[in-house]
Amino acid sequence: MFGNLKGLADQLKIAQRMMKDEKFRALMMNPKVRELVADPEFRDIMQSRDFSKMLAHPKFTPILKDPEILAALSRLNPNTL
Repeated sequence: MFGNLKGLADQLKIAQRMMKDEKFRALMMNPKVRELVADPEFRDIMQSRDFSKMLAHPKFTPILKDPEILAALSRLNPNTL
């Protein structure tokens, strides 16, 4: 039981760090990214952390090919996330 709470607390800490990063916030404000994250099916896949399903989702592939989003991703500093 407490393991689940610790995992949730860890996820909240990561989310807080990510949202403090202005480059990450800018990426998340992109209308295409917002549309993808708003999709209930994709949200379920994100929560399950099934990366193969995430990569196979039909709305995810165009995101990875979008030059604007790729540029935003390249500007992210993994050490701050």
